[in-house]
Amino acid sequence: MATKEDRDRLRELADWLQEKYGPVTEGERAAAFEKLENLDAEHERRAPPESTTPERLREALSLAMRVDGR
Repeated sequence: MATKEDRDRLRELADWLQEKYGPVTEGERAAAFEKLENLDAEHERRAPPESTTPERLREALSLAMRVDGR
């Protein structure tokens, strides 16, 4: 799965390529940003629901233990 670090590295590569080979056309830029938007949407789609994130599960366990007297 791609991370923010991966995305940043790709952006650095794109900047370097643009310096070496010339500017990116508006069509190329639009296509690249569309792909990034699709990638972001896929990440959001695959993200676990808020209630099942590790932080939420720890909070629920801590609360349950306090209620139970542990």
